[in-house]
Amino acid sequence: MTIRIGEEWGEAVESAPDGTQTAFTDCDVAHALDDRRPVLVRGGMLHQTLGSPVGNAVTRRLPIDLVEIVDTSSETRIAVSVANICLVQRGPFGRWRGRVVVVTNCGECSGVTPCPRAHPNDGTFDVLEVDASMRLFQRRLAWKRAESGSHLPHPSLSVWSGEKYCLTVEPNEQVIVDGVDLKFTGNVEVRVVADAGEIFI
Repeated sequence: MTIRIGEEWGEAVESAPDGTQTAFTDCDVAHALDDRRPVLVRGGMLHQTLGSPVGNAVTRRLPIDLVEIVDTSSETRIAVSVANICLVQRGPFGRWRGRVVVVTNCGECSGVTPCPRAHPNDGTFDVLEVDASMRLFQRRLAWKRAESGSHLPHPSLSVWSGEKYCLTVEPNEQVIVDGVDLKFTGNVEVRVVADAGEIFI
C-alpha cells in the first residue's frame, strides 16, 4: 500500500529474509525488484535519499514503487528504474543545452534535488522539465539552487507528478536510466508500478 501524507513509511525489522540481495547501485536495486527479490540498499541515489545507511545491519522494511519505460509501438518494457530517468542532449554538455527531462522516483539526482516533493512509495513519479530556451547562465544558477531544492518556481522549469508520461526520444538525445544509457530513440511511455517490491535499509 503506497504511502499517504502523515503516515509512517514501512516497519521496523531486525533482519532481512534469506535470499535478500545487497545492491550498491540504483540499477541493481531496480533489477532485483523487477525479479521480485527483496533487496538491501547500500548505494545509489535512492540510498542517498534514505539517509545513506551503512553496514550489514537491517533496521527497516519499506515497500517501494518502480518506474518502467515501455516502447509504445510494441508495448515492450525496455527498462525499469528505482531512482531517475533523465533525457538530455547527446554530448558532454547535455544538461546545459536543449530540453532536459528528469523523471524521478526518489527526488535526488546527480547531487541535486530536482523534485523536492518526490517520495519513492507514493504511487506516482515526479517530473522536472527544462525548457529548451533556458540560457546557460540560468541553468547554472538553477543547478546550484537545486542542491537545496530552492530552484523552484522558475518560468523555464516545470514540475509535476503523475502515473504516466509519454515521451519522444530524438536521435540527438539520450535517456539515462539509473545511471545507464538506454540507447533508444522513438516513442516511449513512462509508467509507475506502485508497490513493486520491498527494500531493506
